[in-house]
Amino acid sequence: MVLGRIKYLQLAKIDPRNYYAFLKYIVKFKIRKKIDTCQFIVYLNSVKFKLILLNFGILRDLLEYLEFQRFIVRDAIIVDIGAYVGDYSLAMAALGAKKVLAFEPQKSVLKLFKLNLRLNPQLANKIELYPYAVSSKDNEEIEFYDTMYGISTIFQSWLAQHHKTEIHTFNIQVNKYYVKTISLNTILKLVEKIDVLKIDIEGAEYLIFKNLDEELFKKKVRLIVMELHNIDHRWLRAKILINYLTKLGFKTIKFEGFNNQTATIISLENSKFIS
Repeated sequence: MVLGRIKYLQLAKIDPRNYYAFLKYIVKFKIRKKIDTCQFIVYLNSVKFKLILLNFGILRDLLEYLEFQRFIVRDAIIVDIGAYVGDYSLAMAALGAKKVLAFEPQKSVLKLFKLNLRLNPQLANKIELYPYAVSSKDNEEIEFYDTMYGISTIFQSWLAQHHKTEIHTFNIQVNKYYVKTISLNTILKLVEKIDVLKIDIEGAEYLIFKNLDEELFKKKVRLIVMELHNIDHRWLRAKILINYLTKLGFKTIKFEGFNNQTATIISLENSKFIS
């Protein structure tokens, strides 16, 4: 089943008891404390997935990631690092990708990811879900900070600084636990190629390229679509990472630029694949 170009987003309400809470949030940007019970099904053409209200911000990123549908050929292999509830993984599978390797360590959203796989049985066999945090080393146990609303990171300071408004306004509880890691080098060895490497991991993108097997990376990865996070206020780490990938032979094909926001999306294509 091929998704084709995205034509529409249709929202179907699951729980009508929270209808007025939803309207109140949209109109006045206020929300009641138990809004996590307000759940939706999002229909993205032939794909459907479940979200809670505070997850809706991912739809903007999803549509940006889907701009690169031309890279999804019949035998495409996708690696989705920071796969969240599986929205991107499912969309890639529907577009015709042969295999999607999805990495998501967050316990609260893993439940939604697995539910979304059950909602799309025609695509589930294309997606391999790994409950690991991608880092620079394998088999480490690292601290992970997680909220049931999808705000999560290995950096406690990132949550405290950049998501303090949401945490305070919505009375969000932050949970700490340990997750196992897998390195990007190990992921590269799992597949013969990576047509699209999508990365969205709330600041940890600067860690996963440490100790990188550069030759293997250049040989296998065609396109990187990545959200960069301004964890030092001056985008210094982002600029260093872009320069590093450029030296490896990756050419920027789309970049939102550095701005006053906390994140920006960049896409880089391996020069050896550019005709």
